[in-house]
Amino acid sequence: PVMLDSNPFAISIWVFLSPLKTQEENYEDGGRPRVILSTRSKDDRGCQSGVFGDGLAAGFVLYAQPHFDDNDVGGDEEVKKYGIVLEYAKTGNEVCRTLIGFNKKDLLVEEGQWHHIAFFATPIAKEGYERISLYINGDLAERKAQESRRLHSRPESKTTVGRYTTHGGSSSSSNFDLDGRIGMLSFWETGGDQLYSAISKRMKIQSESDEDHVVRAINRAAFDARAIKELSLQGLAVKEPTLLYAFDGCKENKATNELYTEQLRLVNEAMSGRNGTIMSSHIDGTPAHQRQAFIPLGGNRYTEYKDGTFVLPTLKSTRRQELNEIARARSGIVKKAMQHVWSGYKKYAYGRDELLPLSNGGQDNWGGMGTTLVDSLSTLWMLGMKEEFWEARDWIRDNLDFGKVKGGVSVFETTIRNLGGLLSAYDLSGDKIFLEKADDLGTRLVRAFESRTGIPYGTTELFDGGRSYNTGWHPNEAVLSEIGTLQVEFRYLARVSGKSEYATHAMRALDEILKLDAKSGLYPTFIYNTKQELSFGNNEISIGAMGDSFYEYLLKVWLQGGKKEMKYRRMYDKSVTGILDKLIHMSRPNYLTYVAERKGDRVIHKMDHLSCFLGGNLALGAYVRILLVEVFLCSTKDVKPHHHIS
Repeated sequence: PVMLDSNPFAISIWVFLSPLKTQEENYEDGGRPRVILSTRSKDDRGCQSGVFGDGLAAGFVLYAQPHFDDNDVGGDEEVKKYGIVLEYAKTGNEVCRTLIGFNKKDLLVEEGQWHHIAFFATPIAKEGYERISLYINGDLAERKAQESRRLHSRPESKTTVGRYTTHGGSSSSSNFDLDGRIGMLSFWETGGDQLYSAISKRMKIQSESDEDHVVRAINRAAFDARAIKELSLQGLAVKEPTLLYAFDGCKENKATNELYTEQLRLVNEAMSGRNGTIMSSHIDGTPAHQRQAFIPLGGNRYTEYKDGTFVLPTLKSTRRQELNEIARARSGIVKKAMQHVWSGYKKYAYGRDELLPLSNGGQDNWGGMGTTLVDSLSTLWMLGMKEEFWEARDWIRDNLDFGKVKGGVSVFETTIRNLGGLLSAYDLSGDKIFLEKADDLGTRLVRAFESRTGIPYGTTELFDGGRSYNTGWHPNEAVLSEIGTLQVEFRYLARVSGKSEYATHAMRALDEILKLDAKSGLYPTFIYNTKQELSFGNNEISIGAMGDSFYEYLLKVWLQGGKKEMKYRRMYDKSVTGILDKLIHMSRPNYLTYVAERKGDRVIHKMDHLSCFLGGNLALGAYVRILLVEVFLCSTKDVKPHHHIS
């Protein structure tokens, strides 16, 4: 159980009272209590409750009591507001003690809204005394300093969420249900025996201002579990809650009793850690925290993807609606993040390549082409930030002149960020300004393909009469990823501009690479492009830096071409086989899959962060699987077998 009856503690809980369609049977004060949390159990040493009856008992009950104003007559009106009450047993008292949370009208809680409740039991300087405090929505409701301690509940008592059950004899019983939702139940030990010491350092609370300080911090954190674990509490020694239960997975429009009417909801929830699972609380009497060893799940768990039999599940309308609401909520947070960063860029670096967030300035280390602005156009459009989008369009129209860019720029970076950004904006909006600028940029970039082999140089000068060359630190080689990450942009530019030479140059470069003999489907990161004939420039294989997007674009070029150019799909499948055979490894002792690198026959056991695209790329490759039938007729008797690619 959560130890509310023995040690000093702090506890926080968020509560949602679902609107009730009908009023429950009336009690003396006009309504049925809705129990939030209970540790109450029968105990001959305990107190008698005026609300729950059922003889003597010990422990806490936190509940919402219907509240009627003087204007309410007979309780016929639907109950909308509640007072929060904390009831508990104290040593030597026959009547249960209470803290009342409706002495002020602004402390009442309403149905249909989330409310925050916190309460504390804190020792005070006077020997044998302690202080009990109750807070509602960040405000102090009531505080009592009392002599003698709370009555300890029996070891077999259980902590129950959302219900308290009385047993009025051998056959009758009454349930006091919450009819609502609970979230973010957080518990801190603040003194006494260290019951959960292996999980967290305890919070040290002494003064009333300490309690105020904690409540304000919890209110700010709200439903953010990370913020709860990292409370900003100046002067208080605390790392995170001793126990934290997220709860709540129910929607407001579901049946109000759904969470609680079937069975008691006991505080028992698993929190996952990087080295296993920590069971924070076992309320059935077993030890309070057990670390379970991580057991690898092993392979061959998704055969439906491997053999192509996976079928998307049909979702019920309620489930689809629930998922849509979750997605909308998440998209709102993403949009707010974009609005925040865009406001900083606009204020301090508008039109510059990059924002310098610490010094509130900007820099032009991508050639001075407004790279952040251009690269963000599609994001602005898709997030519905149309005013910012059209404002950026006007800046491009009036200020972006590629002929004035001084020095050399990266062909690869300029293609994926600037050319790709302009083409995406044109595809989304249809505005001709973006196509005109993209065509102008493409005309200047395409000069980089004027090498002996057709493999583009890594750097080009965009101004009239500019030259193209390889980057200084590899003057004789082109980089694999840079060669193979131009085709999608240049092919689309060719289609919308009507100038086929864009696609011709880009696709020739890719085709020349594929002519080289890579038996495993894996290509080295450098390709000589200054010699008369192409050849490999090193023996290093990487799915990370300098290799990554070459393999990504093999699949996307095939998709862009309507799945008709089968040599690119075949090359993609061959490369994937090479990755699985030669680069996939598992770590020890946690058995985590990673993608290594190779230098000749030697495996380099590191995974570049740029390799992280691979999971999504493999998923896309599996999702667009095909059944390919190739029949090679070398003679009337020579028929090669069918090939299944998936």
